[in-house]
Amino acid sequence: MYTGDQAQIFDVLKTMVLKSVKVYSNSNKSRTIQLRNSMGTVLQQLVTTIDTGTRIVNLNWEVPVGTDYELGWLAGSQPDLFRNSAGANYPYTLNGLVSITGNTANDPARWYCYYDWQVEEKPITCVSPRTPVQATINANP
Repeated sequence: MYTGDQAQIFDVLKTMVLKSVKVYSNSNKSRTIQLRNSMGTVLQQLVTTIDTGTRIVNLNWEVPVGTDYELGWLAGSQPDLFRNSAGANYPYTLNGLVSITGNTANDPARWYCYYDWQVEEKPITCVSPRTPVQATINANP
C-alpha cells in the first residue's frame, strides 16, 4: 500500500469526461481525490469514503485539452491505496482522448493508485444565438 504524495501525469488530447477510476483500498476511510493543472492548482476535487477492497470511484469530471494534468490526492492525506512499484510502461493512450505520460515521482516504472480509467469524449454542443420573432395569433375562422 502507498501512503505518500504522488500523482499520475496526463495530457488531454480532446475535451473529455473522466468518468471513473478503479482503486485498491487497504482501509475504509475518507479520501480527497484531486485533479490539478500543471502548476498544481486544484481544478476538481472529490471527498469520498472508499471502503476496503477493489472499488470504482465515480468522478464525472470534464477536462479540457491540455498538458501535464495531475490525478492525485490531498497532499499529506495518506491515501492508503495500492500502487505498482514496477512494470509501468508510459505513455498509455485511452480512446484517443488522454495520454497518461508518467507520475510526479518521475519514476517510469511506477503507477500511482488510479487504474482502469473510464473516459469519454465530451460531446460538442452547438448553441446558436437566440433571435426574437414576431408571432400573430388569429382567431379560428
